[in-house]
Amino acid sequence: MLSTLASGRIVSEEGTLYAVLMLDKLHEARAIARAFDAGAEGRYRALLADRLKGTEWFGIEIWASALAELRLVSRNGRLSCTDLRVMAAADLPPLDLVILDHLLDRMEETEARALVLAHLARSALVLVLMPSARMGERWLPARGVSLVHGSVGVHFLSGDEERQAHLARLQGIIPPLIQRTLPDDSLRWTAPSPA
Repeated sequence: MLSTLASGRIVSEEGTLYAVLMLDKLHEARAIARAFDAGAEGRYRALLADRLKGTEWFGIEIWASALAELRLVSRNGRLSCTDLRVMAAADLPPLDLVILDHLLDRMEETEARALVLAHLARSALVLVLMPSARMGERWLPARGVSLVHGSVGVHFLSGDEERQAHLARLQGIIPPLIQRTLPDDSLRWTAPSPA
């Protein structure tokens, strides 16, 4: 089901479930020790804080009002108020996961691609959530797996071959589980694609 956040962003409940289950399985495999959540009011950080126990979190939010609310519910990690476009990926420690939640659709395509490539260079996994129309295969910067639901895309990207293989294995397990639980003919899943 597609719904709208308070900020007006459209999200897919199936896409959220897909992302949470994929990240849960990656965490079980000890693949996520440090995570960075950028944007969408820290939605994924809030959803995953209890599930990804022991993960060190970093986060940014451009809106100071949202940041103040996040500090009230922050369980661990560091949050700051800044624009992702002015924060260099090199300013962050090496990360296992970068979450870019509905940020890239507000950028020019070249700027968005450069940002994803910068984070892929320093991070094992980048989770991109945004309208799928802007995430065509013509500019996906790495192999990955995706769910597209209506106008929303949930894309797991990695430049690491071992991580790509793990994503491909999970793509064979998680989508069928979601499809059986929440049948929806509008869900489209992608297998690994060439870089």
